Amino acid sequence: MRSRFLAPISVLAFSFSVSASLAADLPATPAYKAPAISVFNWTGFYAGAHIGYGWGNTNWTTPTPPPSPIDYDVDGFLAGGQIGFNVQSGPWVWGVEADISWTNADGSVPILVVTSFSSEMDWLATLTGRIGYASGPGLFYVKGGAAWVHEEHIARAPIPPLEVRSGETRSGWTVGVGYEYDFGNSWSAKLEYSYLDFGEDSVQFPNSPLPVDIDQDMHVVKWGVNYRFATGPM
Repeated sequence: MRSRFLAPISVLAFSFSVSASLAADLPATPAYKAPAISVFNWTGFYAGAHIGYGWGNTNWTTPTPPPSPIDYDVDGFLAGGQIGFNVQSGPWVWGVEADISWTNADGSVPILVVTSFSSEMDWLATLTGRIGYASGPGLFYVKGGAAWVHEEHIARAPIPPLEVRSGETRSGWTVGVGYEYDFGNSWSAKLEYSYLDFGEDSVQFPNSPLPVDIDQDMHVVKWGVNYRFATGPM
């Protein structure tokens, strides 16, 4: 009777022993680890440089003949730099940016054959707020704010020889749209379009009793690169 009870117990013990031996020989199953997801964070300070091209229209309204208004196109290349700061929440990015561009944009128009009016720009600057939507390494954004330009307006007449200049820094507003792409290692590149409107301003020329009303606007396309000082996963 005793041997009848011991036989099944011996079989079970042998089975457990074999199972334990086989389990010890098998390689350990690695623990599952979810893949790390790295999302670029646009939050932080950045600085960069840009080049571009600008074109626009200048309109003079003179108080005396020749008949007014008188308008002409201005255009030229530009180059400069920008600094800014972004804050990201989910896919949305808010920021502020300041930039300045040195430019050779100019234009002129002949009046009555021997007379000409012209404008020569030295620099453009903007201070804008930005809001964007981040998708992968790309950032679509719109911007708007204040704009400034320094330029000289010139009237020339060869007979008698005459050249009068009036320089001014004038303010206005700007809106724009752009796209920025992250290339990694804190570097990104952007393409941007902006419209700048400086409105109408009364300009007083030397030895002239009456001012001239001058209206000015610009379209600007820029390509630039930025370096971000604070990046990392969100």
